[in-house]
Amino acid sequence: MGTQHEPQIWNMFRRREEGDICCAVPADTAVPRFLFSGEWDFGGQHAERQALPGFQRAIAHQAVRMNGFYLFQVLRAAA
Repeated sequence: MGTQHEPQIWNMFRRREEGDICCAVPADTAVPRFLFSGEWDFGGQHAERQALPGFQRAIAHQAVRMNGFYLFQVLRAAA
């Protein structure tokens, strides 16, 4: 129908060794197999409006169209 589906809920995964590296996968999309390697932990589901710092909505949607997932780094506040 010409309208583009944009996910609103994301499954978030954090890399165990580098906890500030995250992978977001739309909740209605299959989870990529690399996330089951034992190197990633499920971080719950997040609504787009409540996404982690560093999550960039427009880039996330583009990445999902190309790869099926979106990798990003969580931004920490300066001390």
